[in-house]
Amino acid sequence: MTQVEIEIPPRSVYVGVVRLALASLARSAGLSEESVDDLKIAVGEACANAVIVNQETASDAPVRVHWSHEGAHVVIEVEGAGYPFESTETAEGDDHAARMGMSVALLESLVDSCEVTEGSDGAMTARLTVNL
Repeated sequence: MTQVEIEIPPRSVYVGVVRLALASLARSAGLSEESVDDLKIAVGEACANAVIVNQETASDAPVRVHWSHEGAHVVIEVEGAGYPFESTETAEGDDHAARMGMSVALLESLVDSCEVTEGSDGAMTARLTVNL
């Protein structure tokens, strides 16, 4: 089993670093270039969501990305500060639930499995699974 953990500050400038690192890991795991491209978009979206929520909630909590490859699956977990999807509005008056719903739909279209959960500490985790 291969495991890699990356922790970045909650700033959008670091999302590209995560995308590049995971693309390299995906290629070494044997994913096709099309799957690598899809994974880069999905990971970028999940990281961007974590960064946006951190900024909206004024949290300095890091965004954590966990990569694991075992057998026929690659699993990426992106964890950041969060608030439930049921939240009605953000500070800017944006409908957070609708925005997150669209984001999850995008993630589901790019990977084989996508689960977004809230941990006991309030952190949101997007778990993305890609079959090899």
